[in-house]
Amino acid sequence: MSIFKKLFGRREKPPEESEEDYLEELATEEPYEVEDLDELEEEQLIYIKPYVLHSTADIEAVTEELSAGNIVLLDISPLLEKDPFELKSAIEQLKGVARSIGGDIASISETKVILTPSFVKILKRRGET
Repeated sequence: MSIFKKLFGRREKPPEESEEDYLEELATEEPYEVEDLDELEEEQLIYIKPYVLHSTADIEAVTEELSAGNIVLLDISPLLEKDPFELKSAIEQLKGVARSIGGDIASISETKVILTPSFVKILKRRGET
């Protein structure tokens, strides 16, 4: 017998569970308990919130949104035009915030930055032309 027949040959199928057995099994399972459906739905909402960075004072609001589980789309153009050195400091602070909560940060364009909470990761691709 060739090796391919041994590897890809016919195998015995596992016994199939009948529909009646499956339905009986479902009937005996405990139902999921949800105490407050409205609260559950509220917890699952994730917002993408736009913010404009005018100064490093705006970082506090961004931090609060990330801690609440929201995604922040940050326009950095006012601070870029006003004071590039302050912008660099602000970006370093935002990186620290993202790291501290297990989130992520990435630039989208020259004037836009996205920050995400811990359960959202950003796929960063560099060097594409």
